[in-house]
Amino acid sequence: MNEIWKIRNKDTGLYNKGGKQNYRDLWVRDGKTWNSLGKLRMHMHNNKKFYNENADQIEIVQFELDEKQKIECRDVIDDVIYSSIQRCSKEEQEKKNREIKQLEKKLAELKK
Repeated sequence: MNEIWKIRNKDTGLYNKGGKQNYRDLWVRDGKTWNSLGKLRMHMHNNKKFYNENADQIEIVQFELDEKQKIECRDVIDDVIYSSIQRCSKEEQEKKNREIKQLEKKLAELKK
């Protein structure tokens, strides 16, 4: 079973995003994950002053990862490409529609 580790602020439920930021800017919804407790401990060692000063407001959370589904990369990239083509086609059609309206407006002015 795969596992990941996160650091959570007990008061807000937000997760540590890693690195060295202002305390207020350090907490986010998703946060950084460490793939071993040893790597998380190394992060804490490198920032031990911060973690020592804030230890009562922080907890370490372990998550277990289960493989739920496999999706072929080809299926995903084909969908991404198709969506991009649709978006481009829609933008091109909107541009053509604007050009047609401009031409119709000019034609109407010429008929006056």
